[in-house]
Amino acid sequence: LQGRCLSLNRAGVDLLGYAQHEIVGRDFHDTLHHARADGSPRSRDESRVLRGLATGEAAESNGVDVLWRRDGTAIPVKWAQRPLIDGTELRGSVLTFTDMTEVQKKEAALRQAIRQREDVVSVVSHDLRNPLGVIFGATDILLELPLDDQGRKRQAEIIGRAARRMSNLIEDLLDVSRIQDGLLVVRRALEHVPDVLAEAMELFADQAESKGVQLLLDVPAPGSYARLDRDRLLQALANLLDNALRLTPEGGRVTLSARSTGDSVEIGVSDTGPGSPRDQLSHVFDRYWQREGNGKGSVGLGLTIVKGVVDAHGGEVDVTSELGAGTTFTLRFAATMPDAAREGQQ
Repeated sequence: LQGRCLSLNRAGVDLLGYAQHEIVGRDFHDTLHHARADGSPRSRDESRVLRGLATGEAAESNGVDVLWRRDGTAIPVKWAQRPLIDGTELRGSVLTFTDMTEVQKKEAALRQAIRQREDVVSVVSHDLRNPLGVIFGATDILLELPLDDQGRKRQAEIIGRAARRMSNLIEDLLDVSRIQDGLLVVRRALEHVPDVLAEAMELFADQAESKGVQLLLDVPAPGSYARLDRDRLLQALANLLDNALRLTPEGGRVTLSARSTGDSVEIGVSDTGPGSPRDQLSHVFDRYWQREGNGKGSVGLGLTIVKGVVDAHGGEVDVTSELGAGTTFTLRFAATMPDAAREGQQ
């Protein structure tokens, strides 16, 4: 009854890092229960385990407590203590504990998901409210002011741009929902990959010029073909190019490239922006994820859509990055040879 450890089952041995012969006879408090989760010492007088052992009372942890492994790391547990009585004699106590590590990880992930949902609702509301305000303002001008044809056209164009911005955001939200449910549809056709890349370049030429960023096309293999949904691929490239141009400082470069590597075609989008820490790269395709330091203002759907589009084609996408040197996204699709070229080889 002096609080000595008499045995530890196999699960406890594996969990706490002690072998049976290393734990038997050790003081329970000094070995496994000597400190709180924050590392502050726990006195023997306040130990509910020792008090229960002395009095024969049953006891349970108040929520999650910690035990300490052999290597000095804490493990979150819930424990319950029951007296071991022989007739009327108190012979000892049985302590059972449950590892709460995975439970805490899932709870943390759930809290993070809730925070992300709240953030995205805030950003989406902001992103919808702004163009909606523009539409209201332009509409009031059209109704209340005597404008000439050029003035009316200008206000109509403002309304159109704001409406397209709202429509694009709504479509992104719908696409992410389709991706999550495995319902994103791709309509494949044989496409000349350099032509698709050239079209994507044209869409972002003005944005690159206004930012003072070089937008380059690197296609050493002009004969690359693949069966792709052209519109969906342009959607993925648009998200990547928009991100790259926003993050690349004036005087930098964004390069759109294509390579044929045997049975596959690789499409790359590279920038000379700030890059990302390695520990963040595993999260870049997560829904609503935003790179640290960017602050709010981005819903965080673009890269999720990129991965969803590539996955729907049966392709692969990965990312490499170096702080201060830039980021490269690589999309891989199965290569397809045009019928005329295939016939020429027969």
